[in-house]
Amino acid sequence: MGSNHVQQLGITRPISLGGPTEFDVIKTRELEEYLQDVNLCESQEEAERT
Repeated sequence: MGSNHVQQLGITRPISLGGPTEFDVIKTRELEEYLQDVNLCESQEEAERT
């Protein structure tokens, strides 16, 4: 038997294995900037808490 097993998380296969498009990256950056502007992002200190 060959070793062609790919790990699958969850019970269904992913919709896509493709990475983000340039549009996705731009919109994500815009969303992050907006969230910071309206103070809806946690600080670095909050992010590092356990």
